[in-house]
Amino acid sequence: MASAQIRSQAAEAFRAGRVAEALALLDSHCHRAGESPDWLALGRLKQHLGDLPGARAALEIAAQSPDPRFAAHRALAHVLADSGEADAACTLLKHCIAGASTEYPLWTDLGIAQERAAHPSAALASYTRALEIAPQDPRARLNRAALLRAQTQHEAALVDYDILLEHSPDQSSWWHERGECLRQCQRYDESVASCERALALDPHAVQA
Repeated sequence: MASAQIRSQAAEAFRAGRVAEALALLDSHCHRAGESPDWLALGRLKQHLGDLPGARAALEIAAQSPDPRFAAHRALAHVLADSGEADAACTLLKHCIAGASTEYPLWTDLGIAQERAAHPSAALASYTRALEIAPQDPRARLNRAALLRAQTQHEAALVDYDILLEHSPDQSSWWHERGECLRQCQRYDESVASCERALALDPHAVQA
């Protein structure tokens, strides 16, 4: 059976809640005739199941094949960070960036890994680089806003929240985070208004 068909069957089994069946399908196929996308799927499934050593082993095989988008490398970096090896994740992502410096998701992933490795200044620079390449990337902008807030740069964080909400005004959690940022700036009336907007979008938003 073709690899794509195996992955499709495994995905269908996973969506139906038959996780053991999905794992057995992928594991058997990978060890018999697995290609890089199969090992990637197996690694992601094992990560989802909390089997970090198994996920790492599968993703290291997946990452051996060339991939201009570095999907396996990114997944492996996530597993490394989850395993307490955030610095190793940073090294891996920097290696990927050396060959694909305009792949903005790599810069965002690097920023996340650098935060987990307790390198906030480097993380801020990575998020900023991602946004220079892709200004509309919500992941980098949201992460940068949160990091700026953690560094008490609240006014700078507000700029990012305003840009996020300009393009996605229906995100209740973002309105709440903006409201909290405004509260930290002691702009209380605006904070209340932002939280009220969050609640209008999601009346059950407890934090708002």
